[in-house]
Amino acid sequence: MRTQPRRKRKPRYGAIFSTLFLLNSIAGLVCSPLTSATKVRVEGASTEDYQRLAAELQRLRGLPCLQSPTALIESRILMNPELETVAFRQNLFGRGLLTIHLRTPVAMLASTKNSFLSDRGRMFKSRRHLSVPCMIRLPTDAMAPNLSLVGNYEFGRLAKLCSDLTRKFPKNVWSVEVDNGGKIGLNNGQAGKIMFGSTVALDEKLDQLGKILSDRPRFLSEVRELNLMAPSNPHVIRLTPNH
Repeated sequence: MRTQPRRKRKPRYGAIFSTLFLLNSIAGLVCSPLTSATKVRVEGASTEDYQRLAAELQRLRGLPCLQSPTALIESRILMNPELETVAFRQNLFGRGLLTIHLRTPVAMLASTKNSFLSDRGRMFKSRRHLSVPCMIRLPTDAMAPNLSLVGNYEFGRLAKLCSDLTRKFPKNVWSVEVDNGGKIGLNNGQAGKIMFGSTVALDEKLDQLGKILSDRPRFLSEVRELNLMAPSNPHVIRLTPNH
């Protein structure tokens, strides 16, 4: 039995050309300077940082989109201690977006004019003119020379305390002092000092303080100390035996 000779298949030139065209287009996108960023919009930055940001973004000039050193640019911009997060995005049409979130200060470090505690418990220096109604005094061993927080201090909770004080008592200016053992004392400019003790049950202590000051706004001017270490059982030391 004779077998039929196989027919030779013709090359599928259309598919080959399509594949080559696709590969060429991809190579063009990777290598073409036409996709480099020509306009970058910056959101969230402070005016004091514009010049530095412009210098960093110059690194994008002439680089194709897919070759942009995005991670490098983000890490270099984030070297400013005032910044919380940085994100850079770029498309193939020469447009970029740099999104910056600045740290939110909740307290100023005592004896300084430009050192702040952020709402996430990070200490940072700022070139901006920031105003916060809360001053914080920390033990000398709580700070490293580079303003990093060290030691067994719960700075996240401390930052939350400062934020809550400002929110609950917006008309007061607060001083928050932390001793070497991590115990917290408060003062709002009146005679009486408020002892909170540790960071345990801070919400309950704040609620109790709110109830006392709501009933008697001038209460702290009449006492030497209000001890809220056990918030369900406040202890008061009065200025004189007659009060």
